[in-house]
Amino acid sequence: MSMTVTGREFKAFYADPKTFPGNAYHDDVELYVNDELFMGLIDQTPDPKWADKDIEVIPDTAKVTVKGGVIIHGEIIQDFVKALRAWCKTQTNQQVLVSVPKDKVKELKAAIKALGGTVDL
Repeated sequence: MSMTVTGREFKAFYADPKTFPGNAYHDDVELYVNDELFMGLIDQTPDPKWADKDIEVIPDTAKVTVKGGVIIHGEIIQDFVKALRAWCKTQTNQQVLVSVPKDKVKELKAAIKALGGTVDL
């Protein structure tokens, strides 16, 4: 099972104390940033670009794909992807990555704002 979110969403999920309380940690997670291995299983070597990097360096606009893994907190073990999916469902906003012709950016920003969204460009 896998799930893809933006870098911003993934970092917010990872920083949420409800998801990772106290001494919680994860194991057996494959994490891809823009289709490059960021973190993998013991027998996998991360892309050299991401070797020994912390999650905070993942760009907000990156495509982050999570495959497998568990979150462990004491005696509680939960599926990492299911936890991410459940967390996303609790969010009131969704991050989207959009590409438009340069001459349409102003119109796109106006449309997003008209819908009550925000633009971080």
